[in-house]
Amino acid sequence: MNHFPVPISEEQRQKVANMPAIQRAFEFLALGEEYSARREWHHAIDNMTSYQMQMAASLAAEKNWHDRAILALGKAKAYDDLETRFPLIHQGMLENYAGKRGLHLAWMYGVIRTESAFWEDARSPAGALGLMQVMPRTGQETARRLGLKNFNTNQLLQAEAQHAPSAAST
Repeated sequence: MNHFPVPISEEQRQKVANMPAIQRAFEFLALGEEYSARREWHHAIDNMTSYQMQMAASLAAEKNWHDRAILALGKAKAYDDLETRFPLIHQGMLENYAGKRGLHLAWMYGVIRTESAFWEDARSPAGALGLMQVMPRTGQETARRLGLKNFNTNQLLQAEAQHAPSAAST
């Protein structure tokens, strides 16, 4: 696998950025209305060419909306922009936990990419939560085994929740 970034045409990228549905999606995102943002996003990319989807993915990645960027590139069948498809976000936190728990960093990134596409507050229909799609009962049991005090399953929806010193006693 080699990284070949999407060839960006600023003119085409700007045309996509100016599409009303894309603008609405980013406005909803800025307002914290993620459900509405995602609906607008899906409406927008359903009518796009493959290249337009790639431009939209570029815009989403720029706004740290990594799950939408990943999904847009997949829908466009544009698999060569590895930096957008496999972002290295939460790196410091993941390196810290990989070292503490003896886990491979690449494995952690693989699980997160597969389970949530880096959508931090992802919720599955089965009830799994967060980046790694942990079931609440599994999260509670794991927190107990790790000696984490005051654990709340809503913390599974916040990547940095367990990173804060006040959230854990180890």
